[in-house]
Amino acid sequence: MKLAGFILGMLALIPLLYAVLVIAASVITEYRPPPRLPVTIKAGDQDEDHLPERFSLVSWNMGYGSLGREMDFFYEGGQMVRPRKDQVFHYLEGIREVLLSLDHVAVILLQEVDSDSRRSYHTPQAAMISQALPGFEQVYALNYSSFHVPLPFLSPMGRVRSGLLTLSATAASEALRLSSQKSYSWPKRLFMPQRCILMTRYGTQPDKDLVILHIHNSAYDDAATLRESELALIRETAVREFENGCHVIIGGDWNQNPPGYDTSRIAETYRPFQVSPMDPGFLPAGWQWAFDPSMPTNRKVNMPYVPGETGTTVIDFFALSPNIAIENVSTPDLGFEYSDHHPVLLKVMLLYD
Repeated sequence: MKLAGFILGMLALIPLLYAVLVIAASVITEYRPPPRLPVTIKAGDQDEDHLPERFSLVSWNMGYGSLGREMDFFYEGGQMVRPRKDQVFHYLEGIREVLLSLDHVAVILLQEVDSDSRRSYHTPQAAMISQALPGFEQVYALNYSSFHVPLPFLSPMGRVRSGLLTLSATAASEALRLSSQKSYSWPKRLFMPQRCILMTRYGTQPDKDLVILHIHNSAYDDAATLRESELALIRETAVREFENGCHVIIGGDWNQNPPGYDTSRIAETYRPFQVSPMDPGFLPAGWQWAFDPSMPTNRKVNMPYVPGETGTTVIDFFALSPNIAIENVSTPDLGFEYSDHHPVLLKVMLLYD
């Protein structure tokens, strides 16, 4: 009986020991970048040193190549943590083919691009995409780095290294990782994303700059305070750059509905729903919002995607300074085959005095 009690006692200590070891290792390896961090610019085969007057962009949250139509997600009401390995490669190949088809696009903004994560079988996605698009320059900034995410206990998410990837057919003159330094309380912050802005600067004609603020804001309901600090930094940075004479584009996954989003303009077959709306006065008068009001950009991942049953919404879009004209914006319907998000395509014209 004493031996049995000792064994049971030791077994009971295993979860505690696991938690202590995970927290200790996470503290030692915690990713705490400064508020302003220069990011490496990896040149591609492009030889352009300025953006043309008219050009196109695309923004796409690629769901770390693991949230295609068959996938649900444990942290948002589903059951799975990651798909099968062959599904990951199917999703990544589909994403690659879509990007290759967008041969007219000058700038590509990709969110949730894993570089070394258990959830996507440690596929080096930033490198894979860059190799598929050799004509594009690469700028990559981590916004999620955790030694080991311990939940769910029996099949943990594990190591996560993921970030924002900006690809451009024009060479950037500057790339910075900007962050508000706000985070979750300890120890939760050890296992959560470290949100940031990936800012890239490009020359244009005549002798002006275009600044692109690539974003992926906090999502969960308990992150309202974090979103406020993220939005404050976005606004401050965008307005300052515009007042300095630059053209400014903000694009990515806002995790909020854009001003003017109306579920009645999306077909009922997509089962549209609303999340926290953006304040229409977030940016000064004259700034513009660009999104396709007829097509959702994101689906719920509490279940695999079933057309007509899975809820959808719009949380991926652009904001532009007054000195840029919107020529077209569209969201292609990919049936959420390769990601829980759809890409958003934007064509613009730069305006000069």
